[in-house]
Amino acid sequence: MADDIPAVRRSHYVCQRRSVALDRTLISNSVAQYRITQ
Repeated sequence: MADDIPAVRRSHYVCQRRSVALDRTLISNSVAQYRITQ
């Protein structure tokens, strides 16, 4: 069971990185839309 911990941590880290990248994409898209509407 202890052998699975690094893999779990790695997948969790990858998921966090993906969510951060997704947040940045959404923020940049909303900023672009905001600038267009202004």
